Amino acid sequence: MSAVARVSVVMSVHNGARYLSEALASIIGQSYSDFEFLVIDDGSTDATAQMLAAVNDPRVRVIRQQRAGLTSSLITGVALAQGEYVARQDADDLSRPQRLGRQVGFLDSHPDVAIVGSAVTAIDEAGRRLCDWSYPQDNGALRAELGRLLTPLPHSTFMFRRAAVLAVGGYRAIFRKAQDYDLLLRLAQGHRLACLPEKLCCLRLAAGSVTSSAEESEQFYFAAMALMAALIRERTGRDPLDGPDRDRVIARFQSWYRNSVFSRRFHSRLARRQVRIALGQRRLLTALTCLARATAEDPAWLVERWWKRSRELAQVAAWVRSEIGQEV
Repeated sequence: MSAVARVSVVMSVHNGARYLSEALASIIGQSYSDFEFLVIDDGSTDATAQMLAAVNDPRVRVIRQQRAGLTSSLITGVALAQGEYVARQDADDLSRPQRLGRQVGFLDSHPDVAIVGSAVTAIDEAGRRLCDWSYPQDNGALRAELGRLLTPLPHSTFMFRRAAVLAVGGYRAIFRKAQDYDLLLRLAQGHRLACLPEKLCCLRLAAGSVTSSAEESEQFYFAAMALMAALIRERTGRDPLDGPDRDRVIARFQSWYRNSVFSRRFHSRLARRQVRIALGQRRLLTALTCLARATAEDPAWLVERWWKRSRELAQVAAWVRSEIGQEV
């Protein structure tokens, strides 16, 4: 490994002892070895600290902080990273051995690309394969997905040029959730995006995790806010979340969002995702229960799926035009 590693892998963990050993091993065991591994222990109270202390690899740097959340941990990690490239992974996900090497090779040969992701395999709590997910590979298709309020690259598959991310402002503290979507939107406005077709990562999913619906709702709220900011940037050249009127813009956006149909429709989509996970585990009763919940939240989702998506985006655009008229 060179004096300064080419790649910095950033992982945040909070009370993640259950899956931490596997996640650490999947990075330490990479076929590409020129990396540093920054692990931010975000105020863990379980066995996480002891597990990290037992890691015997000079490439691993452990940073301990008071509980501050994922976004704060990522800001810290990117600030401390020394590598030309920064790779992300969550503490319950896995990277296949060839992941870093394939992504480094791609970025080296595509200097116009700022960030690259990959296809993934979804796994359950026990590590059993549920299904494979692929994503658009070229810049145009990825940008189109972003414009439809979708995150086209899983966060745990990110590898990006550190200089490019810092140039657009890095992760932003205001985004407690959807920080990856906000970052992609800002990168896409001046850089190219890409995704590799290989399944280089495994994302761990929990079936029937209805208790996380409030957290998922918050994720959707922040994604909508990120899209709002991106649309205003495109039309005015200014970011409403970085200017002196930020608090006023956010307050107006919150008021509009509370009265919109976004939340109910989002819960329907969340339930439909749980259907796919449950079917992958052959849990038919759970799948039927989630399907019933999806239909109760949004009875017309089957026949109106694509039309509703267009209507939702039209609502965001209309609100943005109203804000621009108010001299945002």
